Amino acid sequence: MEESSGLKEEAEIAREHIEEQAKGFLAFTGVQKPPPNAVFLLVMGMTGSGKSSFVASCTGRNVVVGHGLQSCTSDITIFDFALDGHKVYLIDTPGFNDTHKSDAETLATVATYLGTSFAQNVFIHGILYLHRISDNRVGGSGRRNIDMLKAMIGEAAYANVALVTTMWGGGGSAAMPATTTETRDTLLRREEELRTDPSFFAELIGGGAQLVRHGDFGDTRATESSRDADAGLLRASALAIVRQIVSQVRATGGPAVLLIQHELVEDRRRLEQTSAGAMVLRDLDKMAADYMGQLAALKDMIRSKTKRAATSAAVRSEENREEAELKTEFKDKLATVNEARRVLGSGLQTLQSREQEALTQKLEVAEQGFREELERKERRLQQLERLMEAKRSETNNPAATSTASKTWLAPHVSKAREEVRKGRRALARLSQTTDGVKEGLATGLATSVSSALVTGVVGAIATSLVCVLM
Repeated sequence: MEESSGLKEEAEIAREHIEEQAKGFLAFTGVQKPPPNAVFLLVMGMTGSGKSSFVASCTGRNVVVGHGLQSCTSDITIFDFALDGHKVYLIDTPGFNDTHKSDAETLATVATYLGTSFAQNVFIHGILYLHRISDNRVGGSGRRNIDMLKAMIGEAAYANVALVTTMWGGGGSAAMPATTTETRDTLLRREEELRTDPSFFAELIGGGAQLVRHGDFGDTRATESSRDADAGLLRASALAIVRQIVSQVRATGGPAVLLIQHELVEDRRRLEQTSAGAMVLRDLDKMAADYMGQLAALKDMIRSKTKRAATSAAVRSEENREEAELKTEFKDKLATVNEARRVLGSGLQTLQSREQEALTQKLEVAEQGFREELERKERRLQQLERLMEAKRSETNNPAATSTASKTWLAPHVSKAREEVRKGRRALARLSQTTDGVKEGLATGLATSVSSALVTGVVGAIATSLVCVLM
């Protein structure tokens, strides 16, 4: 009998997650031909804007995976669900200006898959950009993500965008209505500012983008007893937004060719030569100049100290230690900037190789982690079996000892054996899945490179415009 979901081996859970993601990526990158009713929607927005919650509401599944599973898949996740005769793929992308990853790395990851899919004649139908209405002001991260959205998709794709405001509960659960600290008038004023300010959404809306609300249930107060119903309301809200963007795409004539796809595939530009890449490169140049200036100031300070009157050995030692730490810090920052510049200097083929190598390494590390866990369980089983054998050998009455062991050791041995059996089976299935994913990844990237360099995509665009979403 199969284990219940609560008793599944971690390796089996990982296998199912990897397998689900692999199916989505194979369809998105064109390795496996997507169904004719497929709709691909890009989900963008800064970290914490509610992207994963929105995807979960659409799919009805928990899409937030643990750290162990995140470490063995791409920073992009893809989930699909059926809606009104379409198979909708939601492509959840990482936000920019993140504290854990540079914008160059984030852009490289997103650009790799967008370029690969485009080269394989798989097109983005719409973009869902999520933004927290609960934020008092649009800070640097918010502006950065909006600017990157514009630079990546280009003006021609603005009409394929839905600007989705979330967190209408005043910063708490997206399912909860406005609280006393976040009056509805305040939220509406923020929405109007987003709509009209050229720094925010005004340009996008002027180009045809639609501004919509997710999880706005008005002024009525939520109660504990209504929270289960809120999940249903959020699902209805999310699906209504997806239906609207699909209808919007039909009205505008079909899927979009994003600017960064055109630049990478048709113009064969390096990432730094794309509009989005150039924006990141300008910031890197500014950061490098700032770091160089700070390092020069530090050197001037050190030279001035050498000219002043002698100080105690203890003071000099402490100053030297602090100066060495600052030098190391600045040099590390400059090294990070230079690595980001190196990534931006890549073309699509190099980006694909980079992503393939990174994903392969993640899969191998994850598999090795589960293998080590199985080995730990096997050692535990061996210890228990040796202990049981020792107990049987302690007396001249093996039968009596065996009976005593059964009341104490036998259940533990039996449980350990079952855990090892399940672990071996789960690891074998995980290995088979990861091998297939790595092979499919290599095949898909190689095929897309060939498509981009040899056949091009111009003719396929016209075909897609008339056959998709009709």
